[in-house]
Amino acid sequence: MPPRSLITLLVLAAFTPGDAAAQTWTRPLEPSTGFNDLCGEAIFPQAPNFSFSALHNPDGTDPIPLTPELCDDNPDAVLATWANPDFYAANGFPLPDPRLINVPYNRVPIIVDVTGLRAFVPDHGPDVPQPIPPTHSRPNKPDTVRSFLRVGGRMRLRCLPDGTARIVIRGRGYRPNSVLTIWIVWQNPPESGLPPILPQPLGGAPNTVVADPRGRFTFARALSFCPMEPQNGSVPLAIDVAKHLDGGNTYGGTPEVPLAELSFVDPDTGEIFTSRGAGAGVITVDQGVIPLLLDP
Repeated sequence: MPPRSLITLLVLAAFTPGDAAAQTWTRPLEPSTGFNDLCGEAIFPQAPNFSFSALHNPDGTDPIPLTPELCDDNPDAVLATWANPDFYAANGFPLPDPRLINVPYNRVPIIVDVTGLRAFVPDHGPDVPQPIPPTHSRPNKPDTVRSFLRVGGRMRLRCLPDGTARIVIRGRGYRPNSVLTIWIVWQNPPESGLPPILPQPLGGAPNTVVADPRGRFTFARALSFCPMEPQNGSVPLAIDVAKHLDGGNTYGGTPEVPLAELSFVDPDTGEIFTSRGAGAGVITVDQGVIPLLLDP
């Protein structure tokens, strides 16, 4: 039988090279108000930016798109739904019914029956009889500029010699009970036949987490690729955190469903109306980004 010291050397020789070849990256999770956007300005230079958040306009029908000055001067202003016309036009999406615009984030309609009908509902509480009707969970305060931009966190990514990876993302500062999905955003070359910018569920679907009562989450996945390395000519730009405003509905391999025709109850008349255009800014908003191409 070989001496114990020789066995130890053989074990080290078998495992040390693989460990030495593994690489680890850390990146901060930063606030965002759209794709590659913070208050109307680009976060990283490698892609266009599109804002999805706007200020609620209580005196009109159209919300007010964010600018750096508005964010600085109005920290307590309430955020509301907005369909960025440039983003919708660039992707060939129809604009939604105006009744879905300028709605505070905590008042976005949710699915209320088995047909998929969506309605504006009250908050859960002692003034609402239970178990009927459906309600928003509490706390359900409006999102303000200050509260929306307080998010932060960190990503730790370990890429292994076999091309796979392990990733852990920890976030903080989110509204308690927020339903979030995590996306890796690819920039694709023209010859790929894919959209120039394409979000994919990080680690596959479901890519969902729920913020705990303190507004924190942990997202951990085993990946079949290393996000820091290009894949077939496609470049990973960022990891995005999307907040789902419509009662926590998620949509598998896509963040939202702008081409689907959805049914809603008008809060003023009670009539049922249909609308397409339930896309970014209307049923989901970006709230956090991890740029992958920038130095940490």
